[in-house]
Amino acid sequence: MNGATFLCRPQSQVLGDVGTALLQIKNARGLTLEDMGRDIGVSREMVAQYIAGEAEMGFTKWFRAKDVYPELEELIAETAADRAAKARQRALDLKPPRRRPA
Repeated sequence: MNGATFLCRPQSQVLGDVGTALLQIKNARGLTLEDMGRDIGVSREMVAQYIAGEAEMGFTKWFRAKDVYPELEELIAETAADRAAKARQRALDLKPPRRRPA
C-alpha cells in the first residue's frame, strides 16, 4: 500500500488542495489568519498550518469551516488542470466597433 488516498487523491494532495482553497478564500475575502482562526475556532498558527498543508482538520473544524465558507468544497473539487486553465485565462477586453453616422 502506497499510503492513504481520499477522493481518489493521495493524502498530501488533499491537504494541499484544502490549503489552497483556504488561501483563496482568505485572499478573496480579505481575511487575516486571526479572522479565519476565529471563524473556525483555532489559533492563527493552526490556520497557517492548514493553508500550508501541514496539518489535518478534524471533523468539527472541517464542518465549521464549511459553514462559514460555503465555497470551500467547490474550491477543493477543482482539479489542478482547472486551476492551471484559470491561471492562463486573460480578460477579453474587446471594444465594440464605432458606429458611423448614417
